[in-house]
Amino acid sequence: MTDPTVKIQAFLLRGVRDGVFSGAQAAWCGEADITTKMVNVGYTSKIKKFTISSKTLFDISSLTKLFVASALLRLVDKGAFDLSARLHTLLPLGSAQGGATLAELLAHEARFQAWLPLFEQIAVSERGTASARDKIIARALSAEANAAPTNTAVYSDLGYIALTRLLEAVSQCPLDQLVREDVTGPLGLSSVQFRPHDGGSKIDSPIPLDIAATEYCPWRKKTLQGEVHDDNAWSMGGVSGHAGLFATASDVAHFGAAWLQALSGSQWLSQHLAQKAVRSRASGRGLGWDTKSPVGSSAGSNLSGQAFGHLGFTGCSLWVDPERRLSIALSTNRVHFGRNNLKIRHFRPAFHDLLASFY
Repeated sequence: MTDPTVKIQAFLLRGVRDGVFSGAQAAWCGEADITTKMVNVGYTSKIKKFTISSKTLFDISSLTKLFVASALLRLVDKGAFDLSARLHTLLPLGSAQGGATLAELLAHEARFQAWLPLFEQIAVSERGTASARDKIIARALSAEANAAPTNTAVYSDLGYIALTRLLEAVSQCPLDQLVREDVTGPLGLSSVQFRPHDGGSKIDSPIPLDIAATEYCPWRKKTLQGEVHDDNAWSMGGVSGHAGLFATASDVAHFGAAWLQALSGSQWLSQHLAQKAVRSRASGRGLGWDTKSPVGSSAGSNLSGQAFGHLGFTGCSLWVDPERRLSIALSTNRVHFGRNNLKIRHFRPAFHDLLASFY
């Protein structure tokens, strides 16, 4: 098999030149690979040009949902609750969302609204505190349901903010500790962490060099580097079920490989739960995972129809192909040039097509 590293590096460098991002990591591995192949290009910032290394952390934004969903599935494996449990037995919710099951919550079918600027309801001086976190979660729980019909997925940050409260209530430990003890710790993913520098929600903290910068925030009045980009997550103190994790692409790829192993019967997660999680439901999504659309998928055209994955708003992604036994992580900071920089939409499927052509 030809080593794709040189061509992948050239392709990523083109992304830097074309203004898709200021820096990127690509990492890929198979189910049984001992080492991950990795390519790093560009800089952590367009101004302070610290070179991207294999240890550079990226804000993986909504890929956080995969790790949090995995923590819930681990609790299901331990008998804490069943995926068919109704949310009203676990959370103070109205009848619309409360009648949904845990599985429907994971699959974005529980009728939570997609997104609300809940942070705007919190005074700037209070954002990032425990009281702000409680208020944001309470408002996510009390928000009016969306009007989507049954078995329809409406991708929802609010549902995973609600999941924050559910997991902490059931496990009796903070969400970051739960993710560390049930997911990143057992899998040896040492880079994956919430609040990577000085708590992640302190406005006057020094800027770390080896974390990719995201976007200029008008109310934080600076370009964000080491603080979660998502405004609701930041206002919750940097830890939430919908966003907040930072990681290297290597560890994200290893996380995908752990799911391949679970599908083959590893003991980290039961095989039947893993298979259920990555299977496309009537809504087109899995449990936490997205599944590959027949046309126009960010996974490109070459990965199989069985592929499952997820995207992050900041420019990160993970796609896993059970047929190729291949896990592919791409970490970029495409929002560094503004959240309306959408060049990643064409770049990402072309990247996956190029890499998959070697396997």
